[in-house]
Amino acid sequence: MGPQARGAVTTPVALISAKGVPPKTFLEIMTSTLFDAPAYKGYAKIIGDQLFEPAGFRLALGLKDVRLALSASEASHVPLPFASVMRDVFLEAIAHGLADSDWSAISQVALRRSNLARGAAAGAKDSQS
Repeated sequence: MGPQARGAVTTPVALISAKGVPPKTFLEIMTSTLFDAPAYKGYAKIIGDQLFEPAGFRLALGLKDVRLALSASEASHVPLPFASVMRDVFLEAIAHGLADSDWSAISQVALRRSNLARGAAAGAKDSQS
């Protein structure tokens, strides 16, 4: 469930960043309403501040967990379609050198796919000022 929680928080960051909305503002709203839980709040802060080092939980270990979930799902004949998507996101992040970063760094995949460089999300607040 951890990777899916991060996916729920990280995916919209690219869209709101592209629209000039500061990710920190968006993440504060999300974690004070629908996602008002310690896990979401902690990872939203990491993502909003883009502080992926030192890793609280390494991205490479997150990929291992996703693979274990997929293996159990296959053995039990229970589909986990979002887990397959998350596996690909983790692989892409690792391919871009983020294996030792906190697993919240998967947020960088959405930004990269949207042609937003690391740091662009943090800079969205400047375009709103």
